[in-house]
Amino acid sequence: MVDGHPSGPTCCSRGGVPASKDQFEKHDREANDRAIALYRRAVDADADYPPAYAGLAAALCEAMVKYGRPRDDVEEVIALAHRAISLDAESVEGFEALAFATFARGDLRGALEAQLRVHALDPDHPDGVARIAFLHLDLGNLGEAVRWNGRALEIEPRSAYIHRNMGRLAWMFGDPGVAERWLRRAVELSPTFSSARILLLYLLLSEGHHDAGSAELDALLTQREGDPETLNFAADVALMQGDHPRAKRLYERALTLGPDSRNFYRARRVKTGLGFTLWMAGERGAAQRLFNERRAIRIQEFADDLNAWGPPYELAAIQAVLGQGSEALEWLGRAVDRGWREPHLAESDPLLVGLRQKGTFSEVLDSARKTIAAAKRGTMIPAFPPSGG
Repeated sequence: MVDGHPSGPTCCSRGGVPASKDQFEKHDREANDRAIALYRRAVDADADYPPAYAGLAAALCEAMVKYGRPRDDVEEVIALAHRAISLDAESVEGFEALAFATFARGDLRGALEAQLRVHALDPDHPDGVARIAFLHLDLGNLGEAVRWNGRALEIEPRSAYIHRNMGRLAWMFGDPGVAERWLRRAVELSPTFSSARILLLYLLLSEGHHDAGSAELDALLTQREGDPETLNFAADVALMQGDHPRAKRLYERALTLGPDSRNFYRARRVKTGLGFTLWMAGERGAAQRLFNERRAIRIQEFADDLNAWGPPYELAAIQAVLGQGSEALEWLGRAVDRGWREPHLAESDPLLVGLRQKGTFSEVLDSARKTIAAAKRGTMIPAFPPSGG
């Protein structure tokens, strides 16, 4: 688990090679670096040991997803996972690694396919079921997300990751009170789980509870001040609070630690957020350079069908900041087509402010809401987390 949510497979030592599992499961930057080094030693010591390849792939993926390691190495990491599977065609660890690696590449459908293979090999693996639920959620298949998340909760009722997903789904379905209960329980189960705490914070701010939201933000930064993903989240909240100088400082710090850190709920990378603060400060040239860099990357990802709705949403945000409303709305509509289901977050997104007075903006959000309403029919999210959860 990474901060309360599933990550990749684990590995034990073989032939006297130091175990990498203990380092990997600490889930911080330094421990992850040590795990990578130890897994490499494991591979060198025994070139035919599948868990060593799977563990190395998972540790490298975590470095890419959470700690800013360049994603240029992702194809090599996928090859490591395939090597594990070639050595053992029924390796749960190998298919977990493949799912994690394809997710790091942005191929969510490929990740889902690999994760379903994990489920076929080990139907009661709680993290495996939870990951299937999450991938359906991020692909916009909300009915399937509810079904798989419910199954995951039955297997592991104390998973903060599963509780976070239930809260996220409840808010999508228009039940903020239910969402808050699930999210608070997620934070209780894993206080350092950044994406659970930040989603709770967004919810509190949207409901007008600004003091409680500020307290949540301070607690999060105290716990994870060196984590680029957390800093990216915190900067986004500072934007929502209108504190652009603080947001700029947080983005710059996040960029130093992890240049590709992602805002989990508004699928933007840190450079887009920093570009916005520069744009608002009148540093248009510097902002435009960052926007151009992000646009080139995201347009290519969209063409390659990677990262689901993330590319068109980020492109919509950039175009909105640049005052190109028609293009921004077209990209936002494409985000809906690719599975984006969080119109309530768009309404509070500082980068989309320029679109809010346009009638087409409401039409795009309404199209997302109709899809959500259709998914909600026939599904049910419990009003309260399980008492034993």
